[in-house]
Amino acid sequence: METKLLLFSTIFIFAYVSFPPAYASDDECIYVVYVQTGNTEAATTHARVSLELRDKYVNRLNMTNLQSWGLMGKHHYYDYFRRGNLDVFSVKGKCFNGPFCSMTLSHDNTGVSPSWHVDYVEVTSVAPNRHCRKIKFPVNAWLSVDQPPRGFASHGVYLCDEMIVADHANCSSEI
Repeated sequence: METKLLLFSTIFIFAYVSFPPAYASDDECIYVVYVQTGNTEAATTHARVSLELRDKYVNRLNMTNLQSWGLMGKHHYYDYFRRGNLDVFSVKGKCFNGPFCSMTLSHDNTGVSPSWHVDYVEVTSVAPNRHCRKIKFPVNAWLSVDQPPRGFASHGVYLCDEMIVADHANCSSEI
């Protein structure tokens, strides 16, 4: 499953960079987001998930209802954020001069089982005439208001001071 997903993502990124659509501009990037749900018991969520990415200059990219940006299939035909799943999402947005270094992952605490365990979020940005960038945000936490350890339905990761960013001409390395 992960091999097919990696192959699909690599082909998607290569096709976009090699043959950009006519409507693409130098100010637009494609952001491919990987979300790894934990493999612990009851890690699955059916809540509506959102992601906000920020750079150190407070530029933001918001992805409300992340499921609607999914590359795995329509929400009614594919069950996102299941235990052990690596889900892939894509959105087109404004390119930023610097890399993303902060993110907030959240959900609306709805659905049959809103509690959710997330291992990591990884974001790759690509655009014509630019190097691609990849950053991995380690989460390893429950997003839950009702399950131990009782906490919050959101989790932020701030890496702006330690920048673990890959800036490459080729982002096809394995996750």
